[in-house]
Amino acid sequence: MRKVPIALKYLDLFKKYGSEPEALLKLLVMQIPESRKYYHWDKVRYMDPPNGLNSEQWWMVIKANRISRRRMLPFYDKNHNQFNYILTDETLRHLHVIDSKANGFIG
Repeated sequence: MRKVPIALKYLDLFKKYGSEPEALLKLLVMQIPESRKYYHWDKVRYMDPPNGLNSEQWWMVIKANRISRRRMLPFYDKNHNQFNYILTDETLRHLHVIDSKANGFIG
């Protein structure tokens, strides 16, 4: 069974690409249209990055976007990392459909 490669950590990417403030600012304010799917690094690294970025820079922008949208939970793993989640537009659409169809049936 093949192992899924570990995703590049945001802080490592920040150290690598953050040495030039102008380039870093350009990366962080870049508007990349969000995909309907929540891709892992294992998929992103084989995709064609947009706007002339390399795969690592694209992953850094994706991670920055995810970090800014995450919601924290009051639970921690054994390394004291707090669990979090992201409500994507796709998830919100599905929840709306469930809510609309269940209206009046849940008592």
